[in-house]
Amino acid sequence: MPSRFITTAVRGFGPLPRIVREAVGERAANLLFTDAGVPLALLDRPDARLPLVDMIAIFERAALLLDDPLLGLDVGRAMSPETYGDWVRYALAGRTLRHGIARLCRAMRYYQAAGNIRAEVHGNLVRLAYHQSVVDAARARQHADHALLPLLAFVRRFLGPAWQPHWVELPYRPAAGTDELATRLGVEVRFGRPGVGMVFERDFLDAPGNTAPPAFAALRRMVEGRPDGEVTAALIDVVDLRLTDGEVALDGAASRLGLQRRALQRHLQAEGRSYRQIVDAARRAQAEKALATTARPIAEIAQSLGYGEPAHFSRAFRRWHGCSPNSWRRERAG
Repeated sequence: MPSRFITTAVRGFGPLPRIVREAVGERAANLLFTDAGVPLALLDRPDARLPLVDMIAIFERAALLLDDPLLGLDVGRAMSPETYGDWVRYALAGRTLRHGIARLCRAMRYYQAAGNIRAEVHGNLVRLAYHQSVVDAARARQHADHALLPLLAFVRRFLGPAWQPHWVELPYRPAAGTDELATRLGVEVRFGRPGVGMVFERDFLDAPGNTAPPAFAALRRMVEGRPDGEVTAALIDVVDLRLTDGEVALDGAASRLGLQRRALQRHLQAEGRSYRQIVDAARRAQAEKALATTARPIAEIAQSLGYGEPAHFSRAFRRWHGCSPNSWRRERAG
């Protein structure tokens, strides 16, 4: 799968935006994201998605900006497993650690396309690790560090807060600052490994869990929210991201995915979708949310969704709902 097709949820940044703002100020922090093509408004939508390669690049640039080689570790330390959303809550509700890990591995695809978590048994030992294939490990150190501690915290929900694995593993080679990782973590760190993870005794897999599952409605939304086609799924995420800035042009979306316009159209046709359908669905979802949760004027909402005139937005809304945006808003408030 091409790297630009692989997307992940904004919630994966954790507290990174706040940490950067507090360290270097609002302006420099904002530039960190906008220079990477990430609209600032997207940061307020944790379930919105962006290319994983962009998230990884932002983590690396943030560490350089703050001159902090252990920034990723600090971000990860401030993230609980639940930060990642309902798919992790579903996994935490496993009857045992074995069951929870199996759920975690299966549900990962609802959070990150093509990223994966694997558990491998080698004799009496288990290796549990997260893998990403879009960026070379040497250029994804901060992202790797930030992923380690939430994964460790996941296992500790079953085994206790003081539990430690035999050792932890990271995919990059030792570099400046890495000698301090073992001190910070309190456990041996092995570098140049296949993924971001840990190794522990197989007997721990039978440890019982005690976490309540998320609501069924939340799980249904999670499952229904990801389409089957890989190009369609990636394009939905890119359209949603670009629509945050009122951008709807096909050429811009194709470029964000690393494709020519015609190549993107061929991929969509093969998956039974069209660009117009995807933009229309994204506009509808964002319009409904804006009308239901804000008091923004209709003209402002229309402009934010890329409509040249409010009348064009009103016509589209009547097609969706059979009434005007104002009527729909009053009925919802009613």
